[in-house]
Amino acid sequence: MPDRDSIKLFNYCSESLKLGSVVVTSINDLTAKSFNKIIYRLINLYFLCKSNNEMKATLILCKAGLPEQSLIQARSIFEMFITLAYICLKHSTRSKLFVNYCYVHKWIEKEMFKKYHKELRISINTKKFQNHSKTIDKNYLEVSRLYPDRFTWAGKRISLKKMAEDVARRRKKSKFNIVMWYEVLYDVMSVTAHNKPTSMLDYIDLIDPNDMKKGFQINKTPMKEQYYRYGLGAALISHLSILHHACDIFNLKAQKKAVKRLLTIASKAK
Repeated sequence: MPDRDSIKLFNYCSESLKLGSVVVTSINDLTAKSFNKIIYRLINLYFLCKSNNEMKATLILCKAGLPEQSLIQARSIFEMFITLAYICLKHSTRSKLFVNYCYVHKWIEKEMFKKYHKELRISINTKKFQNHSKTIDKNYLEVSRLYPDRFTWAGKRISLKKMAEDVARRRKKSKFNIVMWYEVLYDVMSVTAHNKPTSMLDYIDLIDPNDMKKGFQINKTPMKEQYYRYGLGAALISHLSILHHACDIFNLKAQKKAVKRLLTIASKAK
């Protein structure tokens, strides 16, 4: 069973999700004076809508008694928060990089389909596929020079950690130590997402911790109390930060006030 602090965080997350829905329905103008700003607004709306869904999934999993699995959803929200914050630092150039990477990813997908078309039972000789392939190649050639590492949109050696460090340098007055969050909480959340050996102890108990020869037993309730706090806490701060930025971009003053109030309360939560 989750402790009192975890229940409190759960309630804050529920309130954050309600605010997220209000913010989405309050956005009625996606226009802007320049194409770059329109793209920037669309990216903000995308992260807003997706983080709402991930927050909903986090709450459902916690309510179902699956806090470990909720860490995966919380990790996704945290990644969105860092990515959006990084884009915001130079939004005129990074917004286009983020969006245009779709053409690169489509090209990678197309190459994989060509490579494994027999196993996937896909015909690559049809006129429809050939025309589609030409369009993908054309779009890819137009943007490929912008992506020295075609497996990431942000550039060569720009990892999520590098993004977090860049954001931390530019936001020295921030109440949240983003690099600490990455190095500690993100690592904990990644243990579950990547099936690292350390997560084995959540499922298997040694009968005698001092003597492995005595064997082991299956842990029928693979959960840890701190998983509730880690997952809900990371999801809450990340989600509220995304909401706060959306309120700025779309000039939602009343909603921003409500988000700031909950953000202040959340920052004091254990």
